[in-house]
Amino acid sequence: MSAPVRLPARFRSTPRGFTLVELLVTLVILGVVMMSLMTVMYAAVRCKTMTTNQIESTQSVRAALDMVTRDLRSAGYGADLDYISQPQPSIAYVDSTQVLINANMQPYPDTNPSRTPPLAYDPAGTPRPFPLMGTAYTPPIRYRSGAELIRWTLDVNNDGTVDDDDVEAADGADARRTANPDDYVLVRQVYGDSTGNIAGANGGASERVALVEKPGSDVPPIFTATFKDGTTWDWSNGPVPRSRISEIAGITVQLTSSSGRANPDGSFPGPRCGRRWPRAATCPISASSCSRWTATCSTTGTGTARRTSASAAFPTHSSCSATAWAPPPTSTGTTSSWSRAAPTGSSTPPPTGTAS
Repeated sequence: MSAPVRLPARFRSTPRGFTLVELLVTLVILGVVMMSLMTVMYAAVRCKTMTTNQIESTQSVRAALDMVTRDLRSAGYGADLDYISQPQPSIAYVDSTQVLINANMQPYPDTNPSRTPPLAYDPAGTPRPFPLMGTAYTPPIRYRSGAELIRWTLDVNNDGTVDDDDVEAADGADARRTANPDDYVLVRQVYGDSTGNIAGANGGASERVALVEKPGSDVPPIFTATFKDGTTWDWSNGPVPRSRISEIAGITVQLTSSSGRANPDGSFPGPRCGRRWPRAATCPISASSCSRWTATCSTTGTGTARRTSASAAFPTHSSCSATAWAPPPTSTGTTSSWSRAAPTGSSTPPPTGTAS
């Protein structure tokens, strides 16, 4: 039997562990790596929250912008222009927070010679929008056309002012559900006689469309009226006077909306988007970035942006701009060409002609 072979001492391993210094160095390195990873993950979560809030508010304001501009482009469609003493105006009233237009949008097409309800707004019926309650804007009659009155407003309780009472009103429920104290509800109302086939019933039910911010020191007006001479109306002087409504050549719509959920830093981000009716404007970004009938918003400022801003007018695929239809003239004694837009979704081309 052969004896076991003994290896030299230099080839024999001696059991030993890590020294305390090695363990401390390893823990420090691991701690630095973990801290770096946690910082990156925390920043990613914050960015995701802010981006989600931004997208949410952008989608909301875009949808509202589409609906408002759709109605404005149809202003005057089917209006009673044959009432000589005071033809039915395309724009019935406009101030910084609301606009009232006349357009035969319901039903479409209205082929009934005697018109199908809702009919034109009845000034003697109920309910009545505040701007038309015994004011210079009140229609002299219930016009003979089927062009109903369409109202976009923040004054959901119909008291003539936009304040906290509008948030507490029944139609302000959406604003009360959010954590954002600047939220107000933008509503669409349709007033027309014989709503529900009840004579004297003007309808006026509210359709809650979006949460937007009330115009103020750092929030631009929702509506801006531009006259034919290129000047704009100063809202510090009140609404556009009844005598000057026929001079309106365009209305700029600019909605400011913030997310209902706060960012990690406590701010409420959101877009500020605008469009003009009926004039064309140029999209401030490249045409390839535009999508049809969509206002594209871009972040401005430094740091955490609480709002974003853009100004676009019905951008198209090719030139990123388009011309909307102008309202028909209501004045007499002059001759001018005009064209009107049929309601959205109609395949019928808009009527064109010459007014005298």
